[in-house]
Amino acid sequence: MSRNKSGIHLTGQKIRKQNYEQESMLCQKMIDGAKKVHLVYLDRDFNFVRVNRAYARTCGFEPSEMIGKNHFSLYPHEENEAIFKRVRDTGIAEEFHDKPFVFPDQPERGVTYWDWTLEPVKNKCGEVEGLVFSLVETTERKKAQEALKILNEELESRINQRTNELALERERLFSMLESLPVMVSLITSNYRIAFANRLFRETFGESKGRPCYEYVSGKRSPCNYCESLEPLETGKPHHWIANLENGMVIDTYDYPFIDVDGTRMVLEVNIDITEQKKLEKKLQEKDRLAAIGATAGMVGHDIRNPLQAMLSDIYLLREYLKNMPDMPIKKEVAESLEGIENNIGYINKIVADLQDYARPLNPEFSDVNLADVITTIFKNIELPDNIKLSIDLKTLPTIRTDPTFIKRSLTNLVNNAIQAMPNGGNLEITAYMQNDNIFITVSDTGIGIPEEVKPKLFTPMVTTKSKGQGLGLAVVKRLVEVLNGSITFESREGKGTKFSINIPIIPDTQKSG
Repeated sequence: MSRNKSGIHLTGQKIRKQNYEQESMLCQKMIDGAKKVHLVYLDRDFNFVRVNRAYARTCGFEPSEMIGKNHFSLYPHEENEAIFKRVRDTGIAEEFHDKPFVFPDQPERGVTYWDWTLEPVKNKCGEVEGLVFSLVETTERKKAQEALKILNEELESRINQRTNELALERERLFSMLESLPVMVSLITSNYRIAFANRLFRETFGESKGRPCYEYVSGKRSPCNYCESLEPLETGKPHHWIANLENGMVIDTYDYPFIDVDGTRMVLEVNIDITEQKKLEKKLQEKDRLAAIGATAGMVGHDIRNPLQAMLSDIYLLREYLKNMPDMPIKKEVAESLEGIENNIGYINKIVADLQDYARPLNPEFSDVNLADVITTIFKNIELPDNIKLSIDLKTLPTIRTDPTFIKRSLTNLVNNAIQAMPNGGNLEITAYMQNDNIFITVSDTGIGIPEEVKPKLFTPMVTTKSKGQGLGLAVVKRLVEVLNGSITFESREGKGTKFSINIPIIPDTQKSG
């Protein structure tokens, strides 16, 4: 026996009870002190024996209100109940991460996520007499992880998209640089030529791995100060005049250039001004187009005269061939003449496009039967055997317009359609009247127009073809608009393209280009 402060003797049983109550109170305070961890102790039938304040508060109760109640009576859940039974029956603890749960009495909370630990409590005989169930809510972490995943996916998508865009831009840039009428090169920091366009190669030959000072200037070592590489030092454009040892005088524009892989180089534009004064302004795209157009207008006539003479000579040569005995060389000569004639036609088209784009257009209006104009364009167009032509002309009125402009526009569109179908396809021409307007459409089943080209399709020097000046559609737009008309298009890559020309039946004949 023992004596307390009041002098009352306590039996051993009372002392043990008092100690148990003290330990129980201390245990409750300890589990209540876990603010973030939800703790409960369940008996074998999953009735609440102990509940900490965090768990009870989440469930909307006081801890004392939950003691004795059954867990799955409050929160029925077949899957979770099966897990509890498995731990009780096997005596093996289980853990779960980010396990979803919806409170049936709190649907407004939506899906919540929890980290579980379910530990069996065994007696001295090794029998499971209860379960310690601890939970930590991970809903916010889960949402943050999902948001981060979405953000990473979005970032990766944007990076991939930008990488593809840069690759396409690089490809388009090099394609454009290749056809420019000025010398263009890319120079690395160790004086190597990473790229040289056609005119540059024609002027200086192939580099064959030689450094630029040897390749271009014929020197054995670089200058003490290389003006070409100045943009690598300053990050700014640099303009200077190069006097080469072979007598050439080159007007040089150097620009800092960063390739898609991050390599820093110099984009150099060279203009041979040996026989002319230094250009007064930097070459800009708009000024260059104007210069090309003016030149085409001045020399177009002089170019066409020798072209016509060449065509006459070809005609005479063909007449001579007719009288020659059949032999292998006869066929070869005929094929060569045909190739020359096609190239002359191509040169003539370039001159015509340049002139049509650069010069003022003054249409000559007359009464025109559009059906006749549309059908006659195929007299001068050779249609490949693998392309099927369909012409659907509704009843059309006679209108006042310029038949030459209409024919030029449709010829360009038909030739573009043929070139867009290298493996064959269907070419369809339709014309119909609607609301005092004539609509003419040219449709093909070809390769279509890339999305990135569509916004600039009618801009000069924009083309999807490997060769050409990119003026064809710009010329068509001018020809149509000078007739008070308009042109639109629809296209899907791999599906084909349809151009639609809209011409008013009664145009304003005072308008000119």
